Amino acid sequence: MAALCAVLAGTAGLAAAAPVSEDAPFTLTAFIAVAALALLATVWWAPQDGWLHVASLAAIAAVTSIVACAATPQGTVGVSVVYGWVPVYSAFYFSRRTTRLYVALISVAFAAGLACNPFSGAPKLWLLIAFTITATAEAVAVQAAQLARQAVTDPLTGLLNRDGLRVQGQREVAVAQREGKPLTVVVIDLDGFKLVNDRGGHAAGDQLLLDIVQSWRTSLRANDLLARHGGDEFVLVLPRTDRPAAEKLMARLLLHSPAEWSSGIATAHAGETLEAVLDRADREMYRTKNRRREAHVG
Repeated sequence: MAALCAVLAGTAGLAAAAPVSEDAPFTLTAFIAVAALALLATVWWAPQDGWLHVASLAAIAAVTSIVACAATPQGTVGVSVVYGWVPVYSAFYFSRRTTRLYVALISVAFAAGLACNPFSGAPKLWLLIAFTITATAEAVAVQAAQLARQAVTDPLTGLLNRDGLRVQGQREVAVAQREGKPLTVVVIDLDGFKLVNDRGGHAAGDQLLLDIVQSWRTSLRANDLLARHGGDEFVLVLPRTDRPAAEKLMARLLLHSPAEWSSGIATAHAGETLEAVLDRADREMYRTKNRRREAHVG
């Protein structure tokens, strides 16, 4: 969004420094350039969503003002291109619905600006800009959504990755504490996974992970979170589940699993963060794994 402010400041500054005609609105463009620079500094140092909306609305208002006062059709065409930056940034920073609202607002604002300063090609220009920003917004929104999913998804299993677990897991912890319901976290680490890789190669290891995930999914509820925390370690976040219910679930999962594992279970305490619950479950998992290893050696 800082780039949007910079583009607006540069466009307005260029229009003020090199007007296309003697009738060009020098005062207006100079004011917009200075205001855009001030907004650029604000957005740069305080990039909250509120200021990002302010920057978007200010850009729309500024471009519309110049369109309404432009001295030539060439000036109108040149400045209207800046409209396109708003939906591009909105698609990355805001929801798809918000982006579409910005596209609709730009279309209305541009029509109002052209109505104040009409010329022979105004309707065609409006259609061109409206179509361009709509198509651009939709294309960028699709790409932004794909990137957002990839950022929180494990590419092999399709499960949540570590970042996805942090975001969605924290949300579930907050909901559980607000509702006063139990929430249990289970950390799972496969036993002998390195041996599978050593004997069959990484392809065999990857297939085992996929088979295990497939076997688990049939027993999990829609609101249970399953994440690959790294390597052969997985994490389950079970909303509205206490420790006895989690232990029964783990026994059921192990019954149909193509491999064995060690697990640690921890139920969230009041006011406890996801990281703290994970840490307790992780420590229990390692104690369980060490006991299994010692019993096997003995």
